[in-house]
Amino acid sequence: MPNNDPQDEDNPRLVSIPEAPDYYEAVSEDDKIDLSDDELAKIPEREKIYGRSILATFSYGMVDPFLTTIAIDMGATGSQMGWLRALSNLLGNFVQPVFGFLSDKIQRRSVFVALSNILYSSIWILLLFVNKVVMIIVIASVISLVVSLGTPAWTALLGEIIPQKIRGKIIANVNWFSQFPYILSTILGGILFNYIAGELSIGSWTFQLNYFLPIAFGLVAGFASAFAIFSFKEKKARSRAQVLSKLLEKKTNRKSKIKSHEKEADSSVIESVIINGKDSQAIASDGIEAICVTTDETKTLEISKDAETIEESFTIKVLEMFKNKDFRKFTIVFGIQSFFMSWCWPLFPIRQRSDIGANFLEIAIFSVVMSIATVITIRYAGGISDLIGRKPQMVMNRFILVAMPISYMFASQVWHIIVIHAIICIPLGLNSAVMQSYLIDVTPEKNRSLYVGFYNMFYGVILFLGSLLGGYLVDFLIGEITIGGFSPFYSQYKAVTIAFAVGFVGRLTTAFPFLTLREVKTFPYKLRDLPRLVFRSKKLLALVSTVSFFFGFCLVIMGIMGYLP
Repeated sequence: MPNNDPQDEDNPRLVSIPEAPDYYEAVSEDDKIDLSDDELAKIPEREKIYGRSILATFSYGMVDPFLTTIAIDMGATGSQMGWLRALSNLLGNFVQPVFGFLSDKIQRRSVFVALSNILYSSIWILLLFVNKVVMIIVIASVISLVVSLGTPAWTALLGEIIPQKIRGKIIANVNWFSQFPYILSTILGGILFNYIAGELSIGSWTFQLNYFLPIAFGLVAGFASAFAIFSFKEKKARSRAQVLSKLLEKKTNRKSKIKSHEKEADSSVIESVIINGKDSQAIASDGIEAICVTTDETKTLEISKDAETIEESFTIKVLEMFKNKDFRKFTIVFGIQSFFMSWCWPLFPIRQRSDIGANFLEIAIFSVVMSIATVITIRYAGGISDLIGRKPQMVMNRFILVAMPISYMFASQVWHIIVIHAIICIPLGLNSAVMQSYLIDVTPEKNRSLYVGFYNMFYGVILFLGSLLGGYLVDFLIGEITIGGFSPFYSQYKAVTIAFAVGFVGRLTTAFPFLTLREVKTFPYKLRDLPRLVFRSKKLLALVSTVSFFFGFCLVIMGIMGYLP
């Protein structure tokens, strides 16, 4: 699935922030401004941001989760699955610096995002005309390429219009809302692929109906998402985001003076911090464009308007990017572990479809269970990262992902996969927004698309190598290919299990360097404060109870199904 890469539940109506002139006038008259928690969560043009995300993920869910299953049905080998994932990752990320540079240059992020959505949903039509694995690989590669067209622009757009103080919460909310259309479309796609029979004739062409309908639904949703974001008024949204940052800073400064005389934060404030991510003491201390706390950012604001109008060359921008120590270190550390992350990706569909025999609907359930588990926790992810910082959650995220390959090593039935996805994705949901938030934290707003593009290019090369080698290892172990005339000739199940074991060891080893990353922003609490904050928040206590019940339920189901024939 493309990188997946949201509002006050008490107020279902989506309301825009007033126009920028109203805020500028009000900066000098603070008492006339509504700085309540509800108002601070209303980012500019949020209806279209949410609308695009919801429609785009619906489009993603119709066909994308089943592409590898289709390839397996066509007889794809381990090495072919490796090529499918490797080329998709490489082409989907390698050209992102170019797309990011163009996005920064043109300063119209919405155009790139909209075009990406249109092309993505349209290319699936080619699936109606192919019946060979090599063509599936080509389609997957082209799809990843067009998705990369909008990825850096979308990240930069979020960075421009969402103040840093509420960034973690908003990104988590966007991801949270996106889960529901993805769940719906994935289940619908699984039903259509698995149970719809018959053919549809259009002129001289005849199509399988179970393929035609999911592609058609995805196409409509893709075009609708493009329309939603293409009508986005970026200039006004950026202006309003700048003013909102100023207002948030003034609120922070005002409450900081009050809080300095208090020994502990009031429990009602903590409740607002964790659940809504809007209180000034719960959010980091700088905004995106107007408010900065680091030396480099402060100097940037002091540059004259004339200097700001001088266009930097691509080479100069790239050299500056390499000098950014925090960005460079994060990119390298994340890339190293990504090799072993992608190592396992060609193996998952082989274990699911070929080894276990899961059908399209069951594969849809695998994906949906992950989404439901994420929905339980995802809205809390941003608020927690705005409280205790990005690093603790990043480290937790990386170590949790170690559990996926070792779990798949011993999976032999459909219910095993369901339980694995349910249990592992609960903690993953709590950390879903933190990687993107940290990436935005360590990149300058002016050239963010370029930074994100380069980051994804490096990431794509690493994923290319990992996926390819993981797939080829399976072919070597089962005797499809030999090295010096030698091959162990294991059964496919055993070969895939050995490959998963290599991925497990690699993921575990490369998770430790994340401990060396540093926070580049300031946060009001530490990880050790989290238990105290949880017990002071009724909603977070309810979350802990719900998650505990969810785990217990999964264990009971495991025990029951273990005795079923």
